[in-house]
Amino acid sequence: MVSLRRLWGKGRAIPALSDAVAQELRARYHLDEGELKLLRSAERRGKFAGRPAAYVRVYRADRAQASSARVRSYEDLSLYPELVVYEGHVEQDGIYLVPRVQSSLPGPLGLRRYLG
Repeated sequence: MVSLRRLWGKGRAIPALSDAVAQELRARYHLDEGELKLLRSAERRGKFAGRPAAYVRVYRADRAQASSARVRSYEDLSLYPELVVYEGHVEQDGIYLVPRVQSSLPGPLGLRRYLG
């Protein structure tokens, strides 16, 4: 399985995206390095369809800081859903990330992408 596990101390920010997640965002959504630098991810271990997986939320770190949101874990992002840009999971056979959908926003299917 591709590992996204990161350790950080109390009060420290979540580190930059893992290489695997950054590569997936670059390839699938054509994000450039400037856009990737704005993003961070948080994970939670679990199972997907009975297989071990890591659930991943990718969010805008600059917007979290500007709003004084305290994001230290995957669960913390449930309090700030407006910060989450991509969400998915990592399994042994790959990474699956999709844009976070919020139906109240305008645009095709209400897809939100806070990159710009």
